[in-house]
Amino acid sequence: MNNNRNVWTATLGRLIAANRYTVYMIMNDIDYNNFRNQVLKQIVRNKKFIKSTNSIFHECAWDNLYIASQTLFKCIKTVDNKATEKENILLQKLTNCLSDILNALLSTTGGFLRGPGVLLRSIIESIACTIVIKMDNNKYDQYINNKLSPSSQITPSKKYFPEIGQIYGMLTNTFVHERYETISRCIVELEDNIEFSLLPNIEDIDFYQVYLLLISMLSRFVGAFSEYCFQHKFHQLYYWTRTDRKTVKENKKTKEALKILRLLDEMPDKYKPEQYRTAN
Repeated sequence: MNNNRNVWTATLGRLIAANRYTVYMIMNDIDYNNFRNQVLKQIVRNKKFIKSTNSIFHECAWDNLYIASQTLFKCIKTVDNKATEKENILLQKLTNCLSDILNALLSTTGGFLRGPGVLLRSIIESIACTIVIKMDNNKYDQYINNKLSPSSQITPSKKYFPEIGQIYGMLTNTFVHERYETISRCIVELEDNIEFSLLPNIEDIDFYQVYLLLISMLSRFVGAFSEYCFQHKFHQLYYWTRTDRKTVKENKKTKEALKILRLLDEMPDKYKPEQYRTAN
């Protein structure tokens, strides 16, 4: 055992020494200020491009995120310090979902390509987990005992969020398990010169509309589910219409819902949930 430890220690020491030498060489080779400024300028260019060419998608994403955040904040204020353990868990998970959605939106508008897709897939797992915790007491017990696998909750959550499976599959097969159409992130060709860039040449890529639409859809769902979880605390609902004292039905006539439907019409069929695809 000691011999193995000595071998690993020696190996680790050599790696550290090699890395220190490499870092020293790089620091004497690269103008870090120039590199940083180039990256920041590219982010600004990408933001302007995405906002100008996808302005309706961009506006819809921010609208939905804002209203979902206001709804969740209203839930937190209403519960105050009287929340049960389960209510606290729901509020924490829903807050984390919106925080990650904001991260995905900022990453998208920054011009990154694969990162937002990976993050959105993780958000969907969190949303699915939150759904089953609320709707199934057995799942809640599994969760608080660290026995609930978030990635296994997609199918059970379809009952409440029908599109979740298809969106999860699309993000998995396109971004997490990287395909040919999403690999072009670093090496770009400008005026017959090969240039290395950490950001893609976004003018040639159409995934940004997909991201912005998904951000709108997921924000709306988190806002609606927040209100659903705490509907008994409110006299007036935004995402839902009361059918009687104990039940509600989704209000599909809000401006965000109508805007999402209009945006879906502009999306390529392969990215739409099945019920929104054009019939052949």
